[in-house]
Amino acid sequence: MKYKNSKFLLIGLLVLSIIISISAINATDDNTSTNMIKQHDDIFTINTQTNKDTITQQQNNIKSTKKVENKNNKEAKISNSKENITKTTKKATHTVNNYQELYNKIEEIKTSSDNTTINLNPGNYTITTQITWGSTDQQAKTMTINGNGQTIDGENIKQFIIVENGYTLNLQNIIIKQCFTTALGAGIYNKGNTSIINSTFTENNETIGGGGVIYNTETGILNITNSTFSGNTATRYSVIENDGGLTNITNSTFTQNDVYAKNTEYISGGIIKNDNNGTINIINSNFTGNNITNDTSYLDPATVIKNNNGTINITNSIFNKNNIEQEARLIYSRESSITNILNSNFTQNNVTNIYSLISSTGNFSLINSNFIENNGRIIDSDYNGNTSIINSTFTKNYEGYVIQNYRNNLSIMNSTFTENNASGNLIINNAGSVNIVNSNFTKNNAESTDTDGLIYNYKEGTLNITNSTFIENNANSGGVLYNHYNGITTIINSTFNKNNATKGGVITNNFYANISIINSTFNENNATKGGVINNEIYDTVSGTVNITNQTSQKIMQVLQELYIIMEM
Repeated sequence: MKYKNSKFLLIGLLVLSIIISISAINATDDNTSTNMIKQHDDIFTINTQTNKDTITQQQNNIKSTKKVENKNNKEAKISNSKENITKTTKKATHTVNNYQELYNKIEEIKTSSDNTTINLNPGNYTITTQITWGSTDQQAKTMTINGNGQTIDGENIKQFIIVENGYTLNLQNIIIKQCFTTALGAGIYNKGNTSIINSTFTENNETIGGGGVIYNTETGILNITNSTFSGNTATRYSVIENDGGLTNITNSTFTQNDVYAKNTEYISGGIIKNDNNGTINIINSNFTGNNITNDTSYLDPATVIKNNNGTINITNSIFNKNNIEQEARLIYSRESSITNILNSNFTQNNVTNIYSLISSTGNFSLINSNFIENNGRIIDSDYNGNTSIINSTFTKNYEGYVIQNYRNNLSIMNSTFTENNASGNLIINNAGSVNIVNSNFTKNNAESTDTDGLIYNYKEGTLNITNSTFIENNANSGGVLYNHYNGITTIINSTFNKNNATKGGVITNNFYANISIINSTFNENNATKGGVINNEIYDTVSGTVNITNQTSQKIMQVLQELYIIMEM
């Protein structure tokens, strides 16, 4: 019994020992697991941060790679573009020895994409077939013909070349002679872009179409530089006609060209003509010895330069010894046109007709320009336009008025009129508006015995004279200033010294005319009949004179002297 109890006790102790061992093992496992979990978490945290850093670095690497790739792509594109440009602008040069070779070479290069230069060797360049530069299947766009002084000769039967829209022609050092057409542009019919350099156009003839030498269309750009036009003829249209396009003429000469308008056509020609809102710029050019004749009563006169509709700018140019006959003009600017002349000289031109050197019915400006020793009428300013004359001089012109203004607005500023001998009036204002400011009139003569005044304002014309001087002028009849027939004249801060009037006052006012004189001076003037200021009466019809702050050598003459002229 005792043995059994000991046995059971031993078994119990053994079981208890096993349980304790298992518990210890479990406790160790728990601690190990906890530590492992903690270590795993730490590792996960480290790995997560490492992964983030790795991803960020990879992203940066990708971006950097893309930048490099983009840069390389751009550089490749630029390189390819440069290569394409180089290919596009590749140039080819050819040499020909006669006109047929020139024609054949041009036909040949039309299928090429090269910009081509053709050099002309000495040879026979008589035109056999008219050339057309530009066609629907043509690849070449630009052609340069270097003439080397050779002459393209149309023999008065052939047209030279047509330049189509979108194509470029450069003509250098070439002579274009005796080209002819009954259509448009005997020398060049330009719809594209044509440049003419150091070339001569001579003896070309136009009879029916427009542009005796060159016709420039509304799509055309025409540049003429250092070139000469001489001995060309236009009877119906013009030597150069700009029909809505752009024409630039620089450092060029126009001499001994003939324009003759026939009465049967009712259309007249010119050396240069502008139509259809085109623009012409003329710079540093010379027009000398051209002959313009107008055998027609039509209102479209023959001219050196005609602006029918558009804009013409003339700068630093010379007009010398041109001959204007019958009803022709040197420059004619029509309604809705704009003509500007700057820093130019007009000398010894001859006008042998009842019209003028320059005629404008549009908008016309004359700035820093000189008119010297011209024969005949100088400027007509007519109908609803605006004419401005600024910083210009008129010296020793003769046989005709200097300026006539009819129903127009005329401004004269900072200008000088000296020693002009007008067979009639010097300035006429008929139903228009004239403003004369800061200008000088010295030693001018109105020679005719039946002319009314050096300056004549009438038919409701308005004349304003401000800060101007009139010195030693002579008028045989009507005085220095004649204000007539509802004319309105205002004189402010002006001076009249040593003027002479042989008939009528130095200033004459009559027939419902009105004159106001403010802060002005009259000294040593001589009026043999009618006084210094003469208010005439025709029967009971007189004008009105208002005088304010007046200075004069003879107060009674200044105040008012009545000179009665009875109607016969």
